[in-house]
Amino acid sequence: MSLKLYFGGDWPRECEGFLYAMFSSIRETCPLLETVETRHMMVSDVDWLNALVFSVFFNITHAGFTCQPSFDTLMCLSSMPKLQTLHADSVPWSPFVWGTASLLDFPSLRHLHWPALHYGEVTTFLHRIQLRGQTRKIETIKIINRDFDIAEFVGFLDVLRATCSMQILSSISLWSSSLDENMIDLSPALSLLFPLFDFSCIEVLEIDNLPIEFDDAFLAAASTAWPQLHVLRLTPLRLKASGITLAGLALLSVQSRCLEKLELDITNWSSNIPFPPVQGGNDIETTSLTLSVTINHPLNYYSMERMEWEMQGSAMQDEEKVAKIGIIRSIFPNAKVHYNWLYYR
Repeated sequence: MSLKLYFGGDWPRECEGFLYAMFSSIRETCPLLETVETRHMMVSDVDWLNALVFSVFFNITHAGFTCQPSFDTLMCLSSMPKLQTLHADSVPWSPFVWGTASLLDFPSLRHLHWPALHYGEVTTFLHRIQLRGQTRKIETIKIINRDFDIAEFVGFLDVLRATCSMQILSSISLWSSSLDENMIDLSPALSLLFPLFDFSCIEVLEIDNLPIEFDDAFLAAASTAWPQLHVLRLTPLRLKASGITLAGLALLSVQSRCLEKLELDITNWSSNIPFPPVQGGNDIETTSLTLSVTINHPLNYYSMERMEWEMQGSAMQDEEKVAKIGIIRSIFPNAKVHYNWLYYR
């Protein structure tokens, strides 16, 4: 059972007693309540409201926020004995203000969805929740950031390895909301993300809009390191920055037999590539799964390729799309294939 609280405008502190009585009544009426989400619109002082809400609903397992909660709210949440999921949506425009307390307890934390201005703030958060002498049993982590610095990102990966159990973390999602692709150099995925391969039970990897260049070598390493991979979504900051080829996809299809969702960019559609053996139609292990494959084909808006493609007309465009979907289906025979043209400038 879940509860969503929408606060519109500032509530005077004189209403605290009324609100406490109302929330207490809801808690008594709904003893099985597990999720509480707060949404604040045009509220200048949310700390006392959040503190009031979670002082009443102290036994919930899921806390959700529109914006990144303050340090005082985190302190309140960290003492909640059953809280397993901490979820905040919007990326802030200003740095997080940390309090003086060194550590945050969060005794039952399993799922962290945290927005931050930059990865240095995420690293500080992970430092604050580290346990002495052991790692945390966090299962899923999703980080949304606004600014990107390569040194901060490398530091974040190191602290992630020190904080989370390498046998329990199964889902990693890293996403940027607003990076300028012309201001940041790209880094090869295999070398930059190599620390992630220490996590042996990854089932979901999603990396969206980060300055990382993916290629066949990364696909091969990922499929080898994570045999239980179910979801793989790799969409780089620059649409043209994909080094993934059809040969890489073919190898992935052989090694990643548990895939259920795949989304990649491909710019090299050369068919003169020696493919490894692909999934067979009689393979019981793979036909029992429903696989969705989304392939994005980037086109430079100002390129001759884009102009030639548009001059073909819709009939020839559809014919080309059908042909490329056929190529993907020859690699993933049991998949539902989605093919998209994407423009970049």
